[in-house]
Formats: sequence, structure tokens, C-alpha cells
Amino acid sequence: MNDLKTIFDNGTHKVQIPAGASVKYGGPPTTITQLAFINRLTEDEYVAIDMASAGNTENAARLRRFIKQLELAGKIDLSKQSVIDGVNALVPFGLLTADRANEVLTADIQQEERA
Repeated sequence: MNDLKTIFDNGTHKVQIPAGASVKYGGPPTTITQLAFINRLTEDEYVAIDMASAGNTENAARLRRFIKQLELAGKIDLSKQSVIDGVNALVPFGLLTADRANEVLTADIQQEERA
């Protein structure tokens, strides 16, 4: 006989799984669209980043690489280490404050931002 445990029961619908099994919750969404990512920046922040990328320096080239990665990604996973590192790399150059970098990466993802 299969022992089942109820994991959801609202009186109308019931979901059961085998006893001893578990259900993993994936957590909150971490992926947003490219437009949503850009919209998380203020206009002044975006312009500063764009202007800083338009140079013939190693830092400008690294910034262009990060921007190109975001463009090619299709969707942006805010929990991905390369995205976290890229956003935090904007701080030492004064393109974002540490607080703003944190806000861009950790603000609750709204329904319209989801990829």
C-alpha cells in the first residue's frame, strides 16, 4: 500500500505525494527581460554607463563586453554571478553607488519584468 501525504488541500482540490518524498520550492523568480534590466537604471545612470563605454581604454572595452553579454543573453538572471559581478564592477568607476547596485540586483521582480 502506498502511503501518501497531502501537500495541498483547499477543500476542492487535493495534491498528494508519496510519504517520504519532498517538494522543492524554486524560490522567487530571478530572471528579467533586458528592457526590465535597463529600466532598473535611472536615465542618468544609463547615460553615464553608455558614455563610459565609448572610449579606447581597457575599462571601456570591459564595459562594452558586459553590455554585449547583456544584449545577447535574451533574458537576464539577476542571481547569476557574472551579472552580479558586472553590476558591482560599475561601482568603483562611479557609474553606480553600492546601494544602487544592490537595488538593481535585489529589488523584487515585478510581473511585467519577468522573462
